Amino acid sequence: MEFYLENGNTGERLPLQPNDRATYEPENLGFTESRSYAEVEYGFFGVTQHSFAQPNLSGVILFWDGDEGQQYKAYREFVDWVQKIDSLQIVYIPYPGSEELYMDVVLDELGIPNPILYGPLECPVTFTGTSPYHKKNPLTFLFQTDSTVNPMRFTFKFPFKFSDSGAGDAQVFT
Repeated sequence: MEFYLENGNTGERLPLQPNDRATYEPENLGFTESRSYAEVEYGFFGVTQHSFAQPNLSGVILFWDGDEGQQYKAYREFVDWVQKIDSLQIVYIPYPGSEELYMDVVLDELGIPNPILYGPLECPVTFTGTSPYHKKNPLTFLFQTDSTVNPMRFTFKFPFKFSDSGAGDAQVFT
């Protein structure tokens, strides 16, 4: 199992699997669906409403790097890195060779414990998901002129938006 924090705009990653710097011990990686039921007839119930609940990932980040001073320095660098990002994602790779799963998140809390003499600095962390898990797929846009289709591939390294156009099936890129 591998975890990374990724800057969604630049692709820069911060590893969170066991290494010299930090390790993430996650909880609540699954999903929750809230449902409402109504009695249909004779003790049978049907689902009347269902929706996915907002993901709430928690866990502990361990800062391993050297002595206490180095651990707090790694903690500060981690906080500085996260604070400068406006599009944060958790990258989850369940097993070697599997597809990478992405979840857009915001860091809600990163606690700082009392100093300890030996071992890593253990910091409780809470992320709130703003999307379900998803994959990053390359985008292919097909531009059609008359009866020929001209496939063009674009790799975007910057934020972009789609907006509906008043011209039928056309899309306006900004």
